[in-house]
Amino acid sequence: MSDAIAEAVAEALGVGAVSCDAVGGGCVAEASRVGLADGRRVFAKRLPDAGAGVLEAEADGLRELGEVSARLGAGDRIATPGVLHAGANLLVLEWLELGGPRVGDATWGRRLAAFHRASAAGSHAGYGADQDRPLGATPQDNRRLHDWPTFWRDRRLVPMLDALGAAGRGGGLVDRGRRLAERIPEILGGADETPCLLHGDLWSSNLGSVGGEPVWFDPSPYTGSREAEFGMTRMFGGFGPAFEAAYREAWPLPDPDGFDRRVGVYELHHHLNHLLLFGEGYRAGCERRMARLLRG
Repeated sequence: MSDAIAEAVAEALGVGAVSCDAVGGGCVAEASRVGLADGRRVFAKRLPDAGAGVLEAEADGLRELGEVSARLGAGDRIATPGVLHAGANLLVLEWLELGGPRVGDATWGRRLAAFHRASAAGSHAGYGADQDRPLGATPQDNRRLHDWPTFWRDRRLVPMLDALGAAGRGGGLVDRGRRLAERIPEILGGADETPCLLHGDLWSSNLGSVGGEPVWFDPSPYTGSREAEFGMTRMFGGFGPAFEAAYREAWPLPDPDGFDRRVGVYELHHHLNHLLLFGEGYRAGCERRMARLLRG
């Protein structure tokens, strides 16, 4: 048992810990399943070197996702783990016993569309969020703007290029990225700019099922164009054609002819982030996608 994590959880919840086992928790945090003296099990994420407010911001993001989902009928919801404690270095969540029947791609597509549509029904103060939330270990500037292409250029693409340059991983890719940045208003001009709450890091390792019902976790939420969500779903695959087909059927997207190019911009962002975090294995993919966007 990891004494440090078990003791931190026990202190945070006021209940003794009787077991602590390491589990997968992403690339930047130490994650554990902790058994409590009262019979519960909880998920604990420990980030000793977390920046100010990182884990609290993750907790708030989970609550935001949960609040939107709660407005939906049972057949449209995507569940999130409940937040039990959020502190500077420790996040404790309800334990989800993942497994059971797999949630099909069409179900994920329909429920994501329902979630986006429900979130769009609220009032919004612009694209972004009230808190900065990292994407993996990469800081993200969520200060709000009222124009979507400007938000993507100034809060996503350009800061990513700056980070790559500062890390010595840019080279000609950064120069080409700055040319692409000049064209972002043109490329994203046909996007659906309805402000929606996005999960922000939507790929298969951040999704699961409990008893055949979909759940998601480890988000980086902000308000944006719903099309940006597809950048990550396309990056690693894992979703078949039924996913996007069901989404479009539930809530059609405008300007379908320009959709793939716009999603290419969003997918490039995640490839650039992986180049920044994990190194040269992602460079070739970044180069191909950058060249395709500049040619288009």
